[in-house]
Amino acid sequence: MPTKLRKRKQIVTIIDVARHAGVAVSTVSRAMNGSENILEETRDRVAKSAKVLGYVPNVSAQNLAGSGVIRLGVLCGNPSSNYTGQFLLTLLEQSRHNNCQLIVQQCDDVQDELPSLEKLLQGGVDGVLLPPPLCDSAAITARLKKVGLPVVGIGTAGEASQGMSVFIDNVAATKKITLYLLALGHRDFGFIMGSVKQIDSARRFEGFEAAIRESGLRIRPKWVVVGDYTYQSGIKAAQSLLGGKARPTAIIASNDDMAAATIAVAHRLNLLVPQDLSVTGFDDTPIAAAIWPALTTVRQPMSKMTSAALDLIREEVKLRRVGKTLGTQQRCLASILVERESSARRK
Repeated sequence: MPTKLRKRKQIVTIIDVARHAGVAVSTVSRAMNGSENILEETRDRVAKSAKVLGYVPNVSAQNLAGSGVIRLGVLCGNPSSNYTGQFLLTLLEQSRHNNCQLIVQQCDDVQDELPSLEKLLQGGVDGVLLPPPLCDSAAITARLKKVGLPVVGIGTAGEASQGMSVFIDNVAATKKITLYLLALGHRDFGFIMGSVKQIDSARRFEGFEAAIRESGLRIRPKWVVVGDYTYQSGIKAAQSLLGGKARPTAIIASNDDMAAATIAVAHRLNLLVPQDLSVTGFDDTPIAAAIWPALTTVRQPMSKMTSAALDLIREEVKLRRVGKTLGTQQRCLASILVERESSARRK
């Protein structure tokens, strides 16, 4: 007679206890850690839920919390490998000096957002950092609010009306780089947008549009092409912009990956950069200085943004442990126009 396979028992997490008790995850944590800043009625409800569900506290995690280490979840879904790599390397370095432990979860598409978030939450994190584009996800924001975890959005384009965020002014930054090209004598512009799902993509086009309008010029609709922040989408966009008889003399791409792809297409078409075509990017990721010619771009202060985000999340975690909060916190940092060899005065 065949032996029946035992069904593996599902591990009960602190999130399950919070759901059952109808309270925030941070409330469950305070109740189980003996915090005085909690109602006895709430403490009892948490204890009953834990007993009913058979919740067993993670001793190693408790010891980690007691040591002062803060466990931070990071949900990544940026299609630009250059941006993601730079962000994570900066975050790892700064976390090491700020007594933070990182748990990183990849999210590849919209359908995977909430399942990926749940995997992250099961790691017992104290707070969550959301780089773009997931910082603008309404579903993720709502879920984190429901479980009561602190979250800081990074590069949110300043759209968050509540919560905590660190960002640059995308409108002002793209306007600045457009005015720079106008000062070089360019009047025929191509523009490669980023993903339509990302707020910063719309804001960067808004800055370009404002500069063109203030200069008394008109945007050619056929020369505005949508990419998705990947190198491959930049190839397709550049082929569209440069494949006809009439061509722009300057192309502004919404990130460095698509700008690098534009330069590659120009080379294939025997166009000289910047003599025949000026190209600019955005972000100042490592690829900007690695390609030839080196890319004129907008530098996001990644180190300062990451440091500000870590400061916010660490302070919020500590305050919530004693029943307090920072409340709404939005920090807009300055961007820098970095002039390199991919742009020049129009002939």
